[in-house]
Amino acid sequence: MLRHTLALVAASVLAAVVGIASVNGALLGIDYGTEWFKVALVQPGRPLDLVLNRDSKRKSPSVVLVDGLERTFGSEAVGM
Repeated sequence: MLRHTLALVAASVLAAVVGIASVNGALLGIDYGTEWFKVALVQPGRPLDLVLNRDSKRKSPSVVLVDGLERTFGSEAVGM
């Protein structure tokens, strides 16, 4: 996650140096690891924010459950 955070910060600094004064979009970064995954969101004029899951945690287990046409992921999939 640290590598991705540093990459986002570097991209922001590069945009400032190049002269891009305003950005109208947001950037979503996903760090999908073998045990956990995390999601980060960068919006114009706001600091980097790690997105919270349904359990109000910043990281979720890297588990996906497929049952017919239904897909479940994270701690909910672990519980099933």
